[in-house]
Amino acid sequence: MTGASKGIGAGIAKALGAEGAAVIVNYARDREGAERVAREIAGKGGRAIAVQGDVAQKADAERLVAEAKKAMTPAGSREKSPSRAAATNNHLKESNLMSAYLVFTREKTLDEAELKLYWDKIRATFEGHQVKVLVNYGRLEVLEGDPVEGIVIAEFPSFEAAKAWYESPAYQAIRHHRLKGAIYSGLVVQGV
Repeated sequence: MTGASKGIGAGIAKALGAEGAAVIVNYARDREGAERVAREIAGKGGRAIAVQGDVAQKADAERLVAEAKKAMTPAGSREKSPSRAAATNNHLKESNLMSAYLVFTREKTLDEAELKLYWDKIRATFEGHQVKVLVNYGRLEVLEGDPVEGIVIAEFPSFEAAKAWYESPAYQAIRHHRLKGAIYSGLVVQGV
């Protein structure tokens, strides 16, 4: 997870760690912050390491991947037991049970009445979808970047499930209220 020593990146890294993902907490300059996030994930039973590197630099990106593979490859995998590693890889491909996270960041409110209409109707759009809201405009502090008013993070069983909800007729029917009500950024990210 790049930029995971602070803010939204740290929150996503912690959420992924809580779901059982092995997390590489990448940082450019804030070693202390990255190590704190990695310790917090590990302290809750997850697997995480902090690795310094500027992913815009090819050499740093290659080193980051090499360190991640070295740290996160289970003992007895590919080098020592090819059949076990192959079986694990096949199981992962077959199971395809990686969670995905839909993240909306509200940057600026434009029309409170439109937002109220949106929030009054949003729960109904979850019907028929497996959605778990992890963050819903809780306390936040922007540590880097532009200010934001709030964040929502919702967990779905897969990337495709998150896209299916977003593209569903039920959600698309109310989306215009959110767009009229505020300036948002939104993304879907798959866990590991």
